[in-house]
Amino acid sequence: MHLESITLQSIRCFAYVRLNIDHRVTILTGANGVGKTTLLEGAYATLSGHYLRPGGLSALMARGSQISTAHSEMFDEKGRARHFRLVLTPTSSQIFIDNEPAPKRSLVTLRSPLCVFTPQRVELIRGQPGVRRLHFDRLAALLIPRVDAVIRSYREAVAQRTACLAAHHPGALDAWEEQLARLGAELVAARLQVLESLAPLLTEEAEQLGLATCQLRYGAPDCELDAEGISRALVASRMRDARLRTTTVGPHRHDVILTIARQPAKTFASQGEQRTLVLALILAEARLIAAWRGSEPLLLLDDPLGELEERRRRLLIARAGALGQTLITSTDTYFCPSLTDTTDTCLVDVSALRQGARPPKHLSPPAPSTHVNPSHHAATTTSLIARDPQ
Repeated sequence: MHLESITLQSIRCFAYVRLNIDHRVTILTGANGVGKTTLLEGAYATLSGHYLRPGGLSALMARGSQISTAHSEMFDEKGRARHFRLVLTPTSSQIFIDNEPAPKRSLVTLRSPLCVFTPQRVELIRGQPGVRRLHFDRLAALLIPRVDAVIRSYREAVAQRTACLAAHHPGALDAWEEQLARLGAELVAARLQVLESLAPLLTEEAEQLGLATCQLRYGAPDCELDAEGISRALVASRMRDARLRTTTVGPHRHDVILTIARQPAKTFASQGEQRTLVLALILAEARLIAAWRGSEPLLLLDDPLGELEERRRRLLIARAGALGQTLITSTDTYFCPSLTDTTDTCLVDVSALRQGARPPKHLSPPAPSTHVNPSHHAATTTSLIARDPQ
């Protein structure tokens, strides 16, 4: 699918702005604070139902606003339009697809897969194992639909086993541990399947960006890779787990290890190398998604060029554009004009876009929803038009 436009009304620094997207790669430029990342956030929020950075969806609302909307329009391979709208109030959020209220889960099957980079994603390298588990489990759930249900059932089984230990109900442990072993083995198998396919792609993409011998592997005790081994580990840990009131073994304790030149990237890589490795990982995931899902992803890259030398910047832009439609934010674009001569790349000055935008005379209200009062929206529209975008 192709992202055609992003429209924001009363979102962060924008009273109203519409960005039409006509190129394979769109680079949003301008000084800090003009709204480059906000445009990216608007696209991400409407297409995922989640917020790009910490703070929750309500953080997208312009100060003093009672209602805010973000709208993305996409076209599929047959030229059919799909409209995704996010409506925010101080206490609620609602997704609309083609003007009909829709649950967030339905977004996954109705729009392009998303591959996202923000500077905070370097935590995939520096952060705790839970950060990596969550990231790769989401990737596995995107590629293997049954994994989402397996993860939710596994978490419930962990909580039930831990509750039995805390309440000293050993009679119930066998049943929950049997379920944990079965679900855990299925989760491990899915993780291994995805990582084994992703690892060579990561090595190739990292080499393209100038990082040699980058590797990705699953970090878990050999005895916890199948149902029998997980079951034995759970039984052996009962006394310790009862004392600690937690479940200390199983896939929810495993890790994913990233290395550069056979050294752990978390401790041995420089800040620039860690950033480059995460970018290579995003590109590798885009390739894997395209191969497994049969459709190109949409790449949303927030400030990916910082701390990269010019050669790597050019390589990154070229690689991203080859893998899918791409939106990039950057304050440093002195090298970019030459790209527009040879690639389907467009530079958009967000400062000029913001100054030139004018709210329409009539802002259409969203589809009816239990979360939104239409009369309230009309009152807000009047103040929105009169309000200074600053």
